Amino acid sequence: MRARAPRGSGRLGLAVVAVALGGALQGCADQGVDALAPQPASAVVGAELASAPPVEPGELALLGADPNDALSRAKAHFRRGEYAVAEQEYRKAVQLDGRDYEAWIGLAASYDKMRRFDLADRAYDAAIRIGGTTPTVLNNQGYSYMLRGDFRNARAKLERARAVDPENPYVRQNLEVLASARGRTVE
Repeated sequence: MRARAPRGSGRLGLAVVAVALGGALQGCADQGVDALAPQPASAVVGAELASAPPVEPGELALLGADPNDALSRAKAHFRRGEYAVAEQEYRKAVQLDGRDYEAWIGLAASYDKMRRFDLADRAYDAAIRIGGTTPTVLNNQGYSYMLRGDFRNARAKLERARAVDPENPYVRQNLEVLASARGRTVE
C-alpha cells in the first residue's frame, strides 16, 4: 500500500515551487523581462488603464519603436508586476494586430501570472499558429505547467525547448528549477 501525502500538502509543494522559481520565467519575447516580480495585491482584473505609465530610463531598450503603443505599455506593466493591467494592454495589442506573435506570448504570460491557465493555453495556441513552436513558447509553456504543479508536462515542454535551443539560458534555468523542485539534477 502506498503512503499518501497529508491533505493539503500539494498546495504547499506548489508554494515551494513558486518561491523557488524566483526569476525563471521568460514572460515575453523580449528576454530582458523579469517576469516573476511579485503581483501587487491591489491589481484588479478588469480595471481600465487611466494613462500610460511613465517609462523608466532603463526600459527604453526593452520597448518597441513607439514607447506609448499597447505592446510597449503592456511590457512595462508586466515588468512592474501589474499583470492584470498588462493583460489588458496585451489584449489591446492583439486586437489591433492579431498576427503579433510577441503580444500573444505576453498575453499568455500575463494569464499565467493571473493563474488563468485556460486562457493562457489559448494564447499560446494563437502564438504557435503565428510563429510556430519556438523555444520561447515551449519554455513559457513549461513554466506554465510548473505553476500548475504538472511537472511531467513541464519537463516535456522544457526538454523540447532545450532540444531546439540547447544554449538558451532561460530554458536551462527553468529545467534547473524544475529539477530542484523534484529533487533531481539536470543532465
